[in-house]
Amino acid sequence: MESVRWNAQACGYPQDVWKVVGGEAAGGVPVQPLDPTVKVDRKSLPRLPVGTLVEGLGLAGDSLRFRRLLGRGPDGGIVCIRRFGGAVLLEPTEERPGIEGVPGSVLCKPVAWGAAGAEELLRDGEVDIVLSSDCVNKPLYGDAWEDLADCMVALSGPRTVVLISVLRRLQDGIDSFLEYLTRRMVVQEAYRKALCGTEVIVYRARRRTR
Repeated sequence: MESVRWNAQACGYPQDVWKVVGGEAAGGVPVQPLDPTVKVDRKSLPRLPVGTLVEGLGLAGDSLRFRRLLGRGPDGGIVCIRRFGGAVLLEPTEERPGIEGVPGSVLCKPVAWGAAGAEELLRDGEVDIVLSSDCVNKPLYGDAWEDLADCMVALSGPRTVVLISVLRRLQDGIDSFLEYLTRRMVVQEAYRKALCGTEVIVYRARRRTR
């Protein structure tokens, strides 16, 4: 997941997004200037209204340095994420602003292998794509591929696509994994290539209709 986040961030897509959820009675959350030497009248500080989305650029204690993504208010500054006493003013969110020229977005989440992990993830809704990269390696992970396969089956809805990339190694357990998965899903080879003497294969899987 870290590589996914790094690549998304490198493309300019915000990763650490916060939403203003408090301070409505006061007209929003007050914004301090980035320069601590600047003297300001606290009563005249600009504010971020409830519902505003910001990208976190650094968190020190309860002070969040931000840039505004969506909503009204200053483009940047420092805000307090909770009041003294614990009332929350800003909280992390999975909401993302639209990007010009991009019709949609992909929300990526890690999942604990097994049916239980899949069940927990499905509480947030159906899954469109399941990605598995080099997760079948018996010398390293033992027979955990059974839990991985169970997770893929449990996550798969009528429109879910499962993409599985594997590297062939000695006694890697991949054949057993594919045999186990094929009992409950339609599995097809989508890509194969030798890279630096190692065979890389990508499989596409989907739920059986019956």
